[in-house]
Amino acid sequence: MQQSYPYATILKREREAFPLTQEELAEKLNTDARVVRGWESGDHFPGPRYCRALCQIYEKSPAELGLVKREEAGPETHSLDQAGCQRTIGMPPPTCAKTIQQREIAVKAIYEKLLQIDDLLEAIWHLCQAEQQREANDDSGVARPRPRV
Repeated sequence: MQQSYPYATILKREREAFPLTQEELAEKLNTDARVVRGWESGDHFPGPRYCRALCQIYEKSPAELGLVKREEAGPETHSLDQAGCQRTIGMPPPTCAKTIQQREIAVKAIYEKLLQIDDLLEAIWHLCQAEQQREANDDSGVARPRPRV
């Protein structure tokens, strides 16, 4: 028996309510229908770029789509120390927060950082593709040093 994940059920319900087929949603997201099927079956979790796109398409927050884990307040342990997380994201880790609201703020900050990283990686990928295309179109035959990334 396959485990059911809340985000998978929610994503399927939202897609069907919109109404879109898996293929139509995949086309809007510039991906393959197999990816959408993976999310809806709970086999895969959407990456930050897809989470953002799904939120825009359905006009819902990540929490409404089940893409953010809501935890009850309580004593927990965490592998990241507070100082390390403070340096990385500019605030204590979500598990150091004293209230659910503080945790949600911390999770939102982490999510925004991940979106920024995803945007940067996508820009770098496009730059690399453009450079490869330029090199392929360069008929001069003169070797030039390749820039380091």
